[in-house]
Amino acid sequence: MKNLYLLVMVVLLSAQLQSCTDANEGALEFSTKEELLVTSFLEAEADTYSEFLALMRACRIDKMLNAYGSYACFIPTNEAVRAYYAEKGTSLEQLNAEEVEAIVFNHIISCGNSDPIESHSFPNGTINTATMSGRYLQISYPAEEEVAIGNDSVFVNKTACIIRKDQKVHNGVVHTINRVVEVSSATLPGMLEAAGFTLFAEALKATGWADYLEVTKENADYEKGKKSGDIPDRIATLISYDNSALRKTPDHCFYGFTVLAESDETLRTAGITDLASMKAYAEAHYGSDVFPDGDGVTDITDPRNSFNRFVAYHIIDRMLDRSDFIPSYWKQFYVQSATLVDYVETLANRLIEVQQSASGPIFNKRMDNGLSVALKPQNNDFLNVTDNGVLHEIDKVLSYEGVETQVLNKRLRMDVTSLVPEMTTNKLRGWYQSPGGETLMIIPSGSFTNSEGQTIKYDYFQNLKYTESSQLHIYGTTGDYNNLGDEFLFVGKYDLTLRLPPVPPGRYEIRVGYSANSNRAVSQLYVDGMPCGIPLDMKISPTYKNELMGWVADGDDETVNRDNDKAMKNHGYMKAPASVKIPSSGEILRDKSALRKIVDVRTWLKTEPHYLRIKSVEESTQAQMMIDYIELVPSTVWETEDIN
Repeated sequence: MKNLYLLVMVVLLSAQLQSCTDANEGALEFSTKEELLVTSFLEAEADTYSEFLALMRACRIDKMLNAYGSYACFIPTNEAVRAYYAEKGTSLEQLNAEEVEAIVFNHIISCGNSDPIESHSFPNGTINTATMSGRYLQISYPAEEEVAIGNDSVFVNKTACIIRKDQKVHNGVVHTINRVVEVSSATLPGMLEAAGFTLFAEALKATGWADYLEVTKENADYEKGKKSGDIPDRIATLISYDNSALRKTPDHCFYGFTVLAESDETLRTAGITDLASMKAYAEAHYGSDVFPDGDGVTDITDPRNSFNRFVAYHIIDRMLDRSDFIPSYWKQFYVQSATLVDYVETLANRLIEVQQSASGPIFNKRMDNGLSVALKPQNNDFLNVTDNGVLHEIDKVLSYEGVETQVLNKRLRMDVTSLVPEMTTNKLRGWYQSPGGETLMIIPSGSFTNSEGQTIKYDYFQNLKYTESSQLHIYGTTGDYNNLGDEFLFVGKYDLTLRLPPVPPGRYEIRVGYSANSNRAVSQLYVDGMPCGIPLDMKISPTYKNELMGWVADGDDETVNRDNDKAMKNHGYMKAPASVKIPSSGEILRDKSALRKIVDVRTWLKTEPHYLRIKSVEESTQAQMMIDYIELVPSTVWETEDIN
C-alpha cells in the first residue's frame, strides 16, 4: 500500500509539473523591452495578455500603468482569464465595476519609491507589500517530493504558477502566471470549517470567539484618511540631520489574528472527541488551579471561564505567517550559539513563547523536559490566509499548564516591534530590507477634518499612544547599535504610553534597551502612572561621564567583569546583551555604547497589562528618544541571569 501511495503521488506531481511546464513552453525568462511601460508591454504582447488588458481598461488603470512609477505585476495569460470566466460562469461584460477593480488590483503591487519586486526577492511566504486591493500575496515553493521529480515551480497564493518571470519594463516588472489570483474572502471561522478543523471551529462558535473573528479588522479612520489624502503619503521629518526630508507613511493599517488550531485527529489523540471532553481538558489545564479568578465561572462565553480561556489562548493578536514568528533576517543580529526567542500575546491575555528550531517555530518549550508544540508542515490543499487572519495547524494540544513556571520564569526580552501587533500584521518589521526599502518611516498620529466637517482622530497602534506633538520614526539598519535592526525614534515634544504585555505575578525589573549618542533626548519615565527616578539622559554614553553609570570595558578576568556589571546595576544601568552583534561589522553590542536602563522594580500581584509612559523634558524638538527593546525580568532569575 505504501508503494502504491508513493506511485500515485509521483504520477499526480508529474502531471502538475507537466501542466506548469506546458504553459511555459517556449517562454522567455527575461524580456529586453525595458523601454516599454507596463501597459505598452502588455499591448505589445496582446496574444498573451489581451484579456487582462481589457480588464485594466475597464477600470481605467491602464493609463496609470503607462506612466512613471514602480510596479510589480502578476499578469495572468489569456487562457487563464478565459478559464476564470468559465469557472465562475461570467464574462467581462457581466462583471460590475467593483468586481473588475478587485480582480485587477489583486494582481498589481505599487512599490512606491522602492524597486519593483523581482523573483530573487520573493519570500517563502507573504510578500511584505500589499497589492492595490490591500491584500497580501503569498509565494510558495514546491515540497521536497516535488523537487525530487524535477518540479521547481513557484506559485502565487498556492494556485497560480509563475510561468514567465522578471520581464523588466521601464516602470516595473511583469511576472506571467497561468491562473487568475483569487484572494480568499473567508474569515477565520469559515476557513477552519472548510479545512476540516470541525471541533475547534465548533468551540469557537460556542465560546463566542467566532463572532469576534468574523469581523474584518482594519483601522477605518486611518484607511479613510489615507484614501482621501488627509493623511499624507510623506511627512517632513523633524530629525535635524535628515534636513526635513519627506519620509513615507504606511499605506494601510490592518488588524488581524493568527489561530493555532489542532486538527480533529490531534484532539482525538489527546482524548478530546467533542465539546464535553474539550471542556474537561480545559478545566484540567486552564482551571482555577492555574487561573483562580475563573473559579466557579460556568458561562463559557465569559473570558474567565476555563473553556473560553483554552480557545482564546489559541488566538494571537496579530497576523503571522510561518516565516513571521521568527523572521529569518533576525539571525544575522545574534551570535551563532544564541537561541532566537520572541513572545506574542493571545486573546486570553497570556503570552506564548516562540523559539526557532531547525524545522520551524515551536511554542512554549518547557525548561525541565524540552516539550513544546510545533507547527505542522504547511497544507498546500488550501490557502491559510484570510482578510483578517492566518490559520496554522499545530501538532499537539496547546496547554497553559506549567507555562508560568517552566516557560516564562526567565528574562523576557521583547523587541519594541513585537509589542505592537500592527508592525507584524502590516509587514513593517524589517521593511527597510525590502528591495529599495527606505531606512526611515513616519507613523503619524493626529486628526483630520473630513468632507462633512467632522474631526476624525486616528491612531495607528492599539498598544502605543502618543500626542500629536510627537513624531515617531521606524528606523531600520544592519549597521547600528540595535537589537534585530528595528528601533523606534520619537522626536518633537513627545509624550507616549506603551502597553507592556501581561506577565505572571512576581517582582520584576523593567528595563529599556537603547543606544546612547549626542542626538538623543532627555525623558521622564513612568510605570503605571508613577514617575521613576530622575529623567533619563540618552546623550550620556559609557565613555562620557561614565561615573554616572559605572561602565568599564570587559577585560580577561571574568570575576572583575562581573563585579563591574554589579556596579553598573547599582547605578541603574546594564551593558547590552553579549549575544547581540552588529551584522555589518560583527562587533558585539555589549562592547559598544548600547545600554539597558533599569527603569524601576515593581511587584505585580496579578497578570494584567502595565504601561510605560515616556515624556520629553527638554526644549529641543529634534532630539531623539530611542526604544529598541524592553526586558521584564523576574526576581527569581536576578542572581543567575547571564550576560546574553
